[in-house]
Amino acid sequence: LEASYTYLESRDTAGQRLQRRPANAGSLRLGYALADRGGVSLATVFTGDRDDYDYAPYPAVRVTLPPHTRVDLAGVYELGRGRCAWPGLTLNARVENLFDAHYQDVKNFPARGRTLLFGGTLKVGN
Repeated sequence: LEASYTYLESRDTAGQRLQRRPANAGSLRLGYALADRGGVSLATVFTGDRDDYDYAPYPAVRVTLPPHTRVDLAGVYELGRGRCAWPGLTLNARVENLFDAHYQDVKNFPARGRTLLFGGTLKVGN
C-alpha cells in the first residue's frame, strides 16, 4: 500500500496561481505479490483543478481545468528464471486510464484514453 498527497500553494509575482500546477494532488496504490514470481497493482491518481491558458482565441484567455481521477492497473509475471543456458522470461502488462476518463492536462489537448501496454524481458546468461 502506498499513498501520497501534495498541497501546493504556487503564485507568481502578480499573485495568480502558476499555470498547470494543481493545489491538491494525490495517489493511492495497492500492490499484491504473486508467489515470488510477479505481482499486480492498482493505482488511483487524483489531480485537482489548475489554471491554464486557452490559446485558441487571441489574446489567450485564462481558464481553470477541472479536477480528474485516473485509475491504472499493472501486472508482471516471471515465466522462467533462466538457469545455465536457459533464458529467463518475464512478461508485463499495464492498462493506463482503465476507466477511460476524459480530461485535459493542457487546455485543448485531450489526454489519451484507455491505453494497453504489453512487454517482456528476456534474460540470457547470469
